[in-house]
Amino acid sequence: MRSLAAIPLGLALMGAGYGQFQSAHTTAPRKVRVTLGGGFQGNPVNIEAQGVTFFNFPLHADLRAGAAERVDVGAALFLYAGLVSDVKVNLMPPSHDFALAVRAGIGAAADLGEEDAWILHVPIGVIASYRFLGCLSPYVGLGYGFYWIFGRHLSDPDPTATYASRKGYGDGVITVTAGLELVVAGRVGISIEYSFMPAVVDDPGDSYSFGDNHMVGIAASF
Repeated sequence: MRSLAAIPLGLALMGAGYGQFQSAHTTAPRKVRVTLGGGFQGNPVNIEAQGVTFFNFPLHADLRAGAAERVDVGAALFLYAGLVSDVKVNLMPPSHDFALAVRAGIGAAADLGEEDAWILHVPIGVIASYRFLGCLSPYVGLGYGFYWIFGRHLSDPDPTATYASRKGYGDGVITVTAGLELVVAGRVGISIEYSFMPAVVDDPGDSYSFGDNHMVGIAASF
């Protein structure tokens, strides 16, 4: 038995750090790229329970720096109270219009819903994109996020009940993204995208279950 009433964390997890807002091409060596954006994210269960709140409008902020010809590194705002960093490697020559990249990272954030609770996150994924006319890049992404949630407690435990113990493998969420990036005015880019994030793995002992989320967003890079 377990409680699914971890609503504050549920809303915080709708907050920030889920947008991709990038194609598979990497940032040029010794160059830095900043992306700022936002959108709307939610799942029917949370919206029915709590209505539309501030947390349904996620913010996105990240910085990427070119480390090598086909490698860049990034850091992004994660769940309003943390950061996630990653490395992206383009498997194709940078001059090719088609790009295919793999990425992996690690991040952590404080749980805004409960004191002393926190989340460890390990994202992995792949991005494919194609550049038309030197400025227009449709892209798709497929990712998997591992989440380990620590320090949370059941909101109203039943002293007569037996609760599941933590299994250790964490919670898992798949992210499927489709977007379009348009480069204007030199290096300035505008990205719009849609993501679907179904929960596929649930650790029964961490006092939280993810729901299936949808997100639409827009961001500017410069």
